[in-house]
Amino acid sequence: MDKMGWPISAKLAREWFASPKHAYNDQLNSVQPIDDRTVSLEWALRFRGALERFNQLVRQAIYTPNAATSARNTLTPVIEKSFAAGQMNAAGIVIDTTPFLTDLLQFHVAWRFQYQSVSSVDTLDGTALTDLTGALANFNFYAAVGKATVTGERYYKYEGKNKIFCLEPVAQITHIYVYIKDSYSFNDDSPSKSQYLGHWNKNGMVLSYVAAANDFFKSSNLNVGNSTIEKWHYLPEGEEVNKPIDKRTSLFRKFMAKDVYWPVHNKTYREWRAAHNRGGDFMTHPGGTMKMIRLILRAILVVGAVALVAAIVWPFLPPGATNAIAIFALKNGKTAIFIVTAVIFAAYFYWLLRNIAHFGRAKRAGLAIVTLGLLACLALISLGGVTTDDTDCQRFNYNAKMNGGIKQVDGTTYIVNICGSGARSHGFFADQNEQVKLVITDANGSTLATRLFFVFWDGRPGEDSIKIRDGKLIYFDASDQYDSMRSISLPPTLIDWVAARIPIWLR
Repeated sequence: MDKMGWPISAKLAREWFASPKHAYNDQLNSVQPIDDRTVSLEWALRFRGALERFNQLVRQAIYTPNAATSARNTLTPVIEKSFAAGQMNAAGIVIDTTPFLTDLLQFHVAWRFQYQSVSSVDTLDGTALTDLTGALANFNFYAAVGKATVTGERYYKYEGKNKIFCLEPVAQITHIYVYIKDSYSFNDDSPSKSQYLGHWNKNGMVLSYVAAANDFFKSSNLNVGNSTIEKWHYLPEGEEVNKPIDKRTSLFRKFMAKDVYWPVHNKTYREWRAAHNRGGDFMTHPGGTMKMIRLILRAILVVGAVALVAAIVWPFLPPGATNAIAIFALKNGKTAIFIVTAVIFAAYFYWLLRNIAHFGRAKRAGLAIVTLGLLACLALISLGGVTTDDTDCQRFNYNAKMNGGIKQVDGTTYIVNICGSGARSHGFFADQNEQVKLVITDANGSTLATRLFFVFWDGRPGEDSIKIRDGKLIYFDASDQYDSMRSISLPPTLIDWVAARIPIWLR
């Protein structure tokens, strides 16, 4: 196994050979020796098929009606006991199963509520066997309650002269533990047929594909994709699977010991155990690397997305809106967008850091693109802001008021149009600053440059008017605490020309 590049399989095999004689009891809740160090969830999720089954569990299977019923059956006795003991406070009953991890078997018996099967086919890399195939073959992912909160209406139920304090509980599982549990054993379902494990020698393994196919498909409910394969009749299988295989790879096809592979079945291990009084079956359970997943993250992202949409839509409402919520949104839309976007990005980044090791190369590339997009969005909002154009050139033409109109500079004609949005100088959100848009075109009406800025009408007289000086158009921008004089070169630069064709909200 080491020579085949299967380190985990080799480690488990050495552990079995070195352990005292022990046959696995296949009863579901039987107590068995446990190896909680060798197999980790992170290692298993490096294999694409296993990762797909894991995602199927945490994204779909735990939300099914059957899972809800199982979770209800798991939590009901705990809730009843806690309520009877008076452990419910104003926040409800808080359940945390972490202290129970000291006994992995009892934790599994008491708290699991859903599982997802992983077949031998899922462990393959295309058609090639992998370290996961050699170590676990068929196994299950399990989901168990991690943390839950219980709330509900409390009331008294009267029965004659007696009154009973009651609760209508509503439980929300906010965290789950996901883990692998499997047996490293060599029991057979039928005494007449022992499972084929390949032809082996010290250098590697070869397969009899007829025998392997029989063992892959002999069990019912073998999951391949989303389908279920029923029991197959055995393919024709001769005595060759019980005999050595000689590959004869030498130049003259002479006999060489390294070319001979010997058949191995489950019964081979049992016979070795009986002869040497060693060989201990055990349970694989990665208790030290059990993964807790926060389910509430999905709810946070949904609420955040709704809030983000609302924050983006509200600032685009017409300036004449009188609804208090709309006006508040107009004034605080940028801040709301930044806060909500930052919260969503923080939640996404936390999820990404915890799961990046489980993704394949293609998915990592896709997530990198999404992450860069979110970073660009944050930079746009925090550094440049999200600007909306509320100006109305039909109602608020400020060419006369701010010295716009036709300008001659070095023999070239420019047309400067200045429009406002209407001063908001009354009401609860009184604001003396008015948004103004300045557009410079050539004599033919082609746009050369645009600027969106604010004018403070109660400032020094004449400060709000534009001026032409030294080949530049100069204006005063009262957008924020860094009010200052700004300028546009005449003729405008190529960057000005390009920027004038980009939507205002993207600048």
